[in-house]
Amino acid sequence: MDSFASSIVKNILEKVGSYAYEQIVSAWGLEEEIRKLKNTLEEIQAVLSDAEDRQGRNDEQGKLIKIWLQRFKDVLHDVKDLFDDLEIQDRKIMMANHGAAMNKVRGFFSSSNSIAFCFKMSQRISNIWERLDEIKTSKDRFKLSKTPKKEIGMNKSRETHSYVDAHSVIGRDEDVEKIIRSLLHDNSNNVVFIVSIVGLGESDVKNMTKEILKSTKAGLLSYDDSNFQKLQGELRKALEGKKFLLVLDDVWNDNPKVWEELNQLLIGRSGSKILVTTRSKKVASSMKSHLEYDLGCLSHDDCLSLFLRWASIEGQEERHKTLVQIGNEIVKKCKGNPLAAKTLGSLLSLTTDEKDWLFIKDNEIWELKQEDDDIMPVLRLSYNQMPPYLKSCYAYCAVFPKDFRFNSVDLIQLWLANGLISPHKNCEVEYIGMQYLKELFSRCFFEDVEEFVFVYTFKMHDLMHDLALSVAQNELLAVDSGTDSVSESVRHLSLLNSNLFQQKLKHSTQKKLRRTLRTILCPLAVLGSICESDVGNFVMGCKYLWVLDLSSSSFEELPSSIGQLRHLRYFSLSGNPRIRRLPTSICKLQKLQALGLVGCKKLERLPQGIRNMISLRFLEFTTNEEFLPNGEIGCLEYSLQVLSISGCQSLKFLFYDMEQLTALRTLSITDCHQLRRLPCSVNDLTSLENFLISNCAELDLEAKDKDAKSNQGHEKLLSSLRSITITKMITFKALPQWVQRSANSLPSLIIEDCPNFEKLPDWLKTFKSLQKLQIIGCPKFKPSEA
Repeated sequence: MDSFASSIVKNILEKVGSYAYEQIVSAWGLEEEIRKLKNTLEEIQAVLSDAEDRQGRNDEQGKLIKIWLQRFKDVLHDVKDLFDDLEIQDRKIMMANHGAAMNKVRGFFSSSNSIAFCFKMSQRISNIWERLDEIKTSKDRFKLSKTPKKEIGMNKSRETHSYVDAHSVIGRDEDVEKIIRSLLHDNSNNVVFIVSIVGLGESDVKNMTKEILKSTKAGLLSYDDSNFQKLQGELRKALEGKKFLLVLDDVWNDNPKVWEELNQLLIGRSGSKILVTTRSKKVASSMKSHLEYDLGCLSHDDCLSLFLRWASIEGQEERHKTLVQIGNEIVKKCKGNPLAAKTLGSLLSLTTDEKDWLFIKDNEIWELKQEDDDIMPVLRLSYNQMPPYLKSCYAYCAVFPKDFRFNSVDLIQLWLANGLISPHKNCEVEYIGMQYLKELFSRCFFEDVEEFVFVYTFKMHDLMHDLALSVAQNELLAVDSGTDSVSESVRHLSLLNSNLFQQKLKHSTQKKLRRTLRTILCPLAVLGSICESDVGNFVMGCKYLWVLDLSSSSFEELPSSIGQLRHLRYFSLSGNPRIRRLPTSICKLQKLQALGLVGCKKLERLPQGIRNMISLRFLEFTTNEEFLPNGEIGCLEYSLQVLSISGCQSLKFLFYDMEQLTALRTLSITDCHQLRRLPCSVNDLTSLENFLISNCAELDLEAKDKDAKSNQGHEKLLSSLRSITITKMITFKALPQWVQRSANSLPSLIIEDCPNFEKLPDWLKTFKSLQKLQIIGCPKFKPSEA
């Protein structure tokens, strides 16, 4: 992936230029080797932008440049691995000599082991430099330019929202009327009348049943997801004798058997309707739709109106007459496709420079041969104008399946694990990642954006997913039933069900594949049906993994050899219903930045030694411990940014040394029914920005455990707090006094589903920064008293 090359080389050069890394290099006596390596990387970096543009050309030189870029990316990964090894070895030495005199440390560096390691590193660097030097020399024959291309709007972003105003929908009034008439028409001969809308806008029966049941009143109750027969029975019961309208949006499953099975469940009163939207006529046919409605393209005038609205010049046409004229020519080339108009409009909303608009109008990509309904060149054009840091973050998302619902917290951690977020002075990388995400929102690369307190959820349009796959080339693969084989060039791999592992990877002996893989995701997997040793053996052979997501797997235990995956930065077992203990060797993963263990309901305790995971920034977990020990999580003072404690049914006490977490920005405590008090050390979390408490039945937010430091911190102002969210708290009646200490900073206060909450305190009127006050589902609360 070309965009990955730019991100990785930037990440490497930033690391090499840091003071901390200069100290490591100096300690090993590798200054000269690293200097040569750095200079060569900088020289190649200067022409990367031109190379990335020209590799897409359909000529001989374009193909050669693509091969040249692939060789460069291979070397970059080896450089990153080498730097990891240097850091890990340096930390190992420092930990081994913790508290030792300086002469002893120096003695360790002069030991035979260290000399051997240093010699080995020197050889690796020399080998890498020779390969880089050859790549640098070979680039000359391509005559690549060092002049950076202009990227439109990279310094400006725009806030977005998920609300759609019906009046803002352009050019579909007649379509809407026809569809509504068909839905209101009495079709007494058909118990359930199906209308399919086909336009440019995959589930199995179990998942669809679950989602449909959720939308009914009965769905407000909780059911055992594993008991499909019970889910079916509850859905039949919920729909029995009722007249319903069911809307299924963006459907892709075209298996007639699936719809036949679902139809057996959807038996309601005569006059019930199902409205389906899809981009595939095959789907509409497989569902045996009674009415198939083809939306078709927008008229030119409607398409122009849509374009101008997203370009942010609607209502300013007189002021920007030349831009409107250029826009009119651009819209002609969109051929009535609303997604094309919206995407290019959002791109140009970031600039009013006529040269930028003319660049889009006259771009050579319009000259490529394309079908009348081919939108890909338009989307590629929008992609090409993005800065490299956005390209790589966007393209990585294609490792997930179509229609996958992302959440911002997890995705940003994955970007971070892959080195796709560049640090900025005085800004945490998580904040920078959120800015990347908002910029992608503004450019329409994601849709269905919803905000939940400090988390966004969203989807990627299927055409945007296709684009991401195309720009990712052969480095990224989502393995499904149609996948014939897994290429050795794949670096980021996702498996979408358990059988695929057995079919595609169990017998894999491709040594290079195991070395090149950086990501293994099983986002929808339940791997319990496979021999765990097969999975373990394959994964443990991938020594250079950065990301391992085994969410919803059914392992009872992990091999102790997981500690050998020392390059691992992201690891998740969230949703595993069987695992009881984690091997202590997992605490050897010094590079690990994110650890997900939420929903591991049988996990007896966190591994002892978690304090040694000195890079950990994100930790979420469920355990059966009654108390969390001191001297573990509390020791992650300089790294931990997000701490989420969820579903710990036996938990009575949190760790008392919480005040040491000076970098903690998000604290979430949910579904811990035995927890009665928070430690007083919570008062000392002066970097805390987001505080969420939910469904902790016994928790008294006013009370504090009388720990050893109970007299400290009470008078501190919580000046960093950005949001306080309190939901599903039965005992909660009034805001605790400690909230008053954030009077000068707090913008958001949300209280939901707290049946005994009665009133707001008078001191809330002094909150100068409060912008959002939301109180929902609190029957005893009287607004007049606010």
